[in-house]
Amino acid sequence: MKLSQSRFAGGGCVVAGVVAWCGATGLARAQELPPVGGTLDRPVGGVFERHVDSGEHVGVNGVAWSQVIATPSAAWTRLHFGECVLGPGSFIRVSSVLDGEVMRLDSAMLEQWRNTTAYFNGDAVVVELIAAPGTSGNRVVVSGVEVELVGIATDPPACGICQGSDNRVASTQPGVARTMPGGCTAVIYNPYGCFMTAGHCGGGGLQVIQFNVPASTSTCALVQPPVEDQFPVTGGTGVFENGNPARDFNVSRTGTNSSGQTVYQKYNFYLPLATSMPTLFQTVDLFGYGTDTRCTLSQTLRRSPGSISGTPTSDTLFLSNDVTGGNSGSPVVRNGRIVGIANYCSENCPPNYAARIDIPLFAELRQQQCPCPADFNRDGVADFFDYLDFVAAFSSGGPGSDFNADGSVDFFDYLDFVAAFSFGCV
Repeated sequence: MKLSQSRFAGGGCVVAGVVAWCGATGLARAQELPPVGGTLDRPVGGVFERHVDSGEHVGVNGVAWSQVIATPSAAWTRLHFGECVLGPGSFIRVSSVLDGEVMRLDSAMLEQWRNTTAYFNGDAVVVELIAAPGTSGNRVVVSGVEVELVGIATDPPACGICQGSDNRVASTQPGVARTMPGGCTAVIYNPYGCFMTAGHCGGGGLQVIQFNVPASTSTCALVQPPVEDQFPVTGGTGVFENGNPARDFNVSRTGTNSSGQTVYQKYNFYLPLATSMPTLFQTVDLFGYGTDTRCTLSQTLRRSPGSISGTPTSDTLFLSNDVTGGNSGSPVVRNGRIVGIANYCSENCPPNYAARIDIPLFAELRQQQCPCPADFNRDGVADFFDYLDFVAAFSSGGPGSDFNADGSVDFFDYLDFVAAFSFGCV
C-alpha cells in the first residue's frame, strides 16, 4: 500500500511511506536535554537471495508442487516470494520442519503479507503449492530467505540500565508486541489494530508484530511465537529526528493473522491512551522487548518499574525505568493508560526518554493513520449524528455504505458499523 505524501507545517519534515526523516532544522525542543545515548532498536537476522521456482502447473488438483527450503544453522526462517500466480481457491502452504507450525497464503493473504510469510522456528520449511480444481497456471517463486544464524549474537550495550541495577521482570501484559525484523516494541492502542512505536523503528524494520513471544535460546537467538500470534503491518507513518526524543514516533496499522483475525478479535484487548500526563516522581511502568545479557530473557516481554525522574517538558518524559536495545517503542503506562513511547537511553541514566502521546503532531498522525470508524461524518466526535449519517448512506448505497470494505453493501456493513459505534472513539 503506498501512502500519500504530506508535509507538516513548521517542521521541515516530509512524511512519505512509513517513516519521515526530519533534518536538524525541524521543530525545536522545548529545552536542552541531558546527553542522549543511542536509539533502542535491535535489528535481527538478514535476507539472503534464494531463487526457487515451481514452474507453472496446469490441470493438477491438490498438491501440485512441494519443496524443502533449508538454511543450515538458522535459528528461524521467513520466506520472501517473487511473482506468484494463484488461481481462485489455490494457495501456498508453508510449514516448519522443526515444530509443524503452518501458514496458508492465498492471493489475498499473500498481498496483505506483502509477498512474505510469518516467522517460523528452525532452519527449514516445507513449501507446497495447492492447486484448486479447474485452475491453471499456478506458480510459486521464492526470491529470498530471511534467517538469523545461530552463534553470532553480540553483547548488548549497557546504555539505559540506571544506577547499575536491572529491575526488569517478566511480564504477560496484553497489547504489547515485538516488531520484526527491526527488533523494537509496539503497543496496540485501540480496537482497530492500530499501534504506536518509535519513529526510528519504521521503514523496512517494521513488517510484522508478534505477541506471546517465547523465551530466547541459550545463545540469545530469537524463538518465534506461533504463526497465529503474528500480524502483518499494512501501513503507517512516523517522524524521526536523530537525537530528539520529542520527534521520534510512529503510528501504524495491522492486517489479519493467518486465521483471518484482527488483533482485537484474537486477544480482545488494547491499552488505551491517557487523558492526562504524569508529574514529577509519579510512578510509571514501561513494557517492552529489551535485550539482556541473560540470553533466554533477551528480547522477551518484561515490565520495567520506575518513575518520572525529571520535570516533563511539553513533549518529553524523563524516566528512571530501565531500558536496553529492543525497548524502542515501549509504552510508558500509568494507571493502565499509555502516557508516552520510549525511544532513547541516556549516557547517564536516569533519565531515559519517551515522547509524550499528547504532542500535537503525534495526535495528528494517529488521526491521519487510524481515524475513528465511529466518527462516520468526520466531525471529530462520535455521536448520534454519525449513526444517522451512516443509516442514510446505507439506505441509499452512498459513499461509506460498504463499511467493512468487502466489495458489497449488506447487513454485515450495518452490524460492523454498530459494533464500531459501540466502541466510540478511543
